[in-house]
Amino acid sequence: MAAKKTKKIKAETPTERAMRLKAEADAARIIVTKEALLKALDFHKGNVTEACKACKISRETFYEYKRNDKEFAGKVNEIKEIVIDFVENKMFEIIEDKGKGAPGLIIWYLKTQARHRGYVEQDLGDPADAGKVTINVKFSKKKVDLDDDGEYERPSFDKDFMVSAGMDAEDED
Repeated sequence: MAAKKTKKIKAETPTERAMRLKAEADAARIIVTKEALLKALDFHKGNVTEACKACKISRETFYEYKRNDKEFAGKVNEIKEIVIDFVENKMFEIIEDKGKGAPGLIIWYLKTQARHRGYVEQDLGDPADAGKVTINVKFSKKKVDLDDDGEYERPSFDKDFMVSAGMDAEDED
């Protein structure tokens, strides 16, 4: 009968054991901190600063956890979506409140959530400038040939300029 080979286990030194126990304690502390952060984030409606204050950690640490732990990041994003749903429901309650509505909320919602339907903010400029036309002309640096006399030939851009100003080239005098 062959003798069983036994694997020799090296005994931990007191220093190695202390380091292992510290690493395990740190890992457990981080897990507990992340769980507390998620509860605080939910309680504070997604406000990261308030959640971090409640857990006595820095925002930098929060974002480090989020960046390095996909599961934690997913839970943070889930809380964010729940908060958005909550705010949307409150907004709709305000809008529907006995016909009073809230024009600002309605406009904001359409501009942020209904862009695909054409609700976008447009800068129409200053009403005092109504009727004025602003023309932007771009010049590019190009080598310009000199004519036979060695004179500079000025490039012609009048036709393009008038078209870009909204005038037909045929309208020229």
